[in-house]
Amino acid sequence: MRRGLLLRVSAMAVMTSLVAAQAISDEIVISDDGRQIQLNSDGSWVQVSRDRYATNADGERVRLGPDGRWRVLVQDQGQNQADASSSALTPMIAAGESALYLAKVEILKRRIKRAKSVHAQTNTVYHLQIRNDSNEVIELGDDLAASLTARSSSGRVYTIESVSYDDDVIEPGEQAGVRVVAAGSPKWFGVKFLSLEIAAGALGNAQKRVLSKNMNDIKKVSVDKL
Repeated sequence: MRRGLLLRVSAMAVMTSLVAAQAISDEIVISDDGRQIQLNSDGSWVQVSRDRYATNADGERVRLGPDGRWRVLVQDQGQNQADASSSALTPMIAAGESALYLAKVEILKRRIKRAKSVHAQTNTVYHLQIRNDSNEVIELGDDLAASLTARSSSGRVYTIESVSYDDDVIEPGEQAGVRVVAAGSPKWFGVKFLSLEIAAGALGNAQKRVLSKNMNDIKKVSVDKL
């Protein structure tokens, strides 16, 4: 009788271990458009919820619910994220406007040798995605750079050096990418996030938009030239 009990306990332990191993191998990620996605170990994926995620002006992660409510996420002892506060959601994308997403931000770093010392030259690159949800054509001109402002959470503003795109016209229903290069980059310590401010009317947006990326989501890339 005792032996049978031990066998059942051992079988349960093995099953528990297999379930735990499967759970560990799965991964929850945030897609470029802000959706929570579970990557399964068998190569499949599933959308966990209809909520989206963003970063507010204070560099905090915000959960945007489909019910029109938003919630600030806080770290629970460095492990789980919990809702800190919630309020009615002010839509970032109004009907008939363009949808703007900050897909990623990179800091490009080039090392320069001078005499016996090594200096670093950096640029910050904002990869912006635009989806034209309006009935009007969005035209990208040479003056677009003047409508963009790159800054850090500390308030420092970085000069826009260049703006590039594949096509200068975005038809209704189409999507396009814009690459914005700003001179320099912040020190990693003391800066919570980097943001790109888009003036009203610049990219089919009726109001000013501010898109941000937390410093933890920004990668440093070493390059031979900027």
